[in-house]
Amino acid sequence: MGKKTTRRGFDPNDFRWFSDEAVEKLKKAQDEIQWLLDRGYKFDTVLPFVSNHYLFSARQRLALQRSVSSSVKFEKRKKSMLPLETAKDGCIYIDGFNLIITLEVALSGSPLILGRDGVMRDLAGLRGTYRIIDKTDTALKLIGKSLNALSVQAAIFYLDAPVSNSGRLGRKIIECSYDWNIPVDVELVPNADTVLSKMNRVVTSDAIILDSCTGWFNLARNHGFNPGSLCKTKNSNYRFGFTALTDIIKKYIFKIKKFHASTLHELKQYCNSEHLPEFLEMVETMERTQKYSNGEIIYNSCKRYIV
Repeated sequence: MGKKTTRRGFDPNDFRWFSDEAVEKLKKAQDEIQWLLDRGYKFDTVLPFVSNHYLFSARQRLALQRSVSSSVKFEKRKKSMLPLETAKDGCIYIDGFNLIITLEVALSGSPLILGRDGVMRDLAGLRGTYRIIDKTDTALKLIGKSLNALSVQAAIFYLDAPVSNSGRLGRKIIECSYDWNIPVDVELVPNADTVLSKMNRVVTSDAIILDSCTGWFNLARNHGFNPGSLCKTKNSNYRFGFTALTDIIKKYIFKIKKFHASTLHELKQYCNSEHLPEFLEMVETMERTQKYSNGEIIYNSCKRYIV
């Protein structure tokens, strides 16, 4: 029996809730919510008020909640963001569930939201439960590669102990870190937000932590983890959209060794379906067996099928 494939953060209705027409309404709602927040209105009052006006679904409201804030908070986050070049200057402190789940969502081809603060967030939601899936190992490998590329001296992952399977995830982090050649530790704490909010050199996309910590790295967005292209418009710094995973796809396709006539049909079939994770696995298999070449031709031919 093959390994079970799980799509973290996937909802079959996302194609309707984040269609082009829905996105335009969400962008308008974002502007209206931010306008009200900048004038002192409370977030808990503004969000349902505007969302009710547009008859948004719970999923759309969550997207707004995770992407909108006042201009003052956005600017404060930008000022406290540390240059990635300084990651090598000491230990970094990682919001474990936050970073890993974001990567799992990206690898699943599920929606990610890019806010005006430049931070990428998912819609998966933790809700006190977590389980390791088929994307977890890949997510940890991406983290290790990025830490090595940044010449990070050491890293400590903070996990919320009350969350289910936090101990198992902690053991997996340590196991995977043996290949990273840097000191890695895992701390199980009652509340990771409380601990990280008081620290410097934090890796997270959690708004509560970003608004309180001394300094943070935008690791998921800016180095190695930018898993795809959120659709953008000329008049917007951000937009809701599906993660195309274009960068990851190119990364694998450009490594493919030999070309075969049936490849394009297979790529179209997978790119145009809901089985994007299987598509990635197929590309990796082709790479290992070295059956194909001229990856650029394949990519240029099929990229229009990628959402």
